[in-house]
Amino acid sequence: MPNMAGEAARKADGAGKPAQQQVEQNVDEVTAKPAFRRFARVGIGSRAFVYLVLAYICARITTMHHSPSQASGAGALAEVARQPGGRPLLYLLGIGLLAYAAWKASQALGDQDEKSVLKRLGRALVTLIYLGLCVKAFELAVSAKTPDQAAGGASGHPQPLVATVLSWPGGPGWVGLGGAVILAVGVGTLIWAAVHDYRKSFPHMHGARANWTRALGGFGDGTRGLLACLLCVYVFKAAVDNNPSKAKSLAQALVTFGSSSPGEAILWVATAGLVAYFAYSVIETLHGEL
Repeated sequence: MPNMAGEAARKADGAGKPAQQQVEQNVDEVTAKPAFRRFARVGIGSRAFVYLVLAYICARITTMHHSPSQASGAGALAEVARQPGGRPLLYLLGIGLLAYAAWKASQALGDQDEKSVLKRLGRALVTLIYLGLCVKAFELAVSAKTPDQAAGGASGHPQPLVATVLSWPGGPGWVGLGGAVILAVGVGTLIWAAVHDYRKSFPHMHGARANWTRALGGFGDGTRGLLACLLCVYVFKAAVDNNPSKAKSLAQALVTFGSSSPGEAILWVATAGLVAYFAYSVIETLHGEL
């Protein structure tokens, strides 16, 4: 009887709340459950693995001056698919990427203390990205296609998409707008890396460990922001020259950028930044407060 009375009280309390607040409350109740938090940690661990593979791809580009796979989430999954035992691992990664998407969706829909619409929209975008990677992981695991065929798309071969957009009325403007969006994401990530206190996610961590964790997170996010800025340069070139061949995937941009000695040195820094984000993700998996 007491449980039934408590349930009735919660329903009565929820009935008087706006729909948004009720959704946030319901989502927060789900995310507070230990089982969901363990599921979310699996997701963060999967994100860590993807960035470790991306660091490997970046290192290969730096040393071999060609890319074994596209420098993207789909490219990282394709690289996993090429390895012995890669297909079973892809099933596990698919589950983990779904877990990460679910966690980000819970942050976008719940978190009653979060009032920023931009943050919620950003989390929703990340949810969609990782849902896409989840689908790609399962596609690579079950498909008869080669990893490169299954992991194709605009991120791996942007010229066809750019050529299509350039053929539209005002096409160069639309491509330029796409470059501006990528630039905004890159600059926003750089600003976040500079101002965000990553130690908030680790309230029980203090001293040197907390400072190192903050440095790893900032370095990793800063690297991701710089890579986005590098990518937008070639999108702008395609728009200005009205030439789709000027657009490059991130892997192609890195190969071109690394052809000089200064560029190669910067690529090593980028590789270190991706490793830093992998390390930060591992720490968040083990010690982060979700």
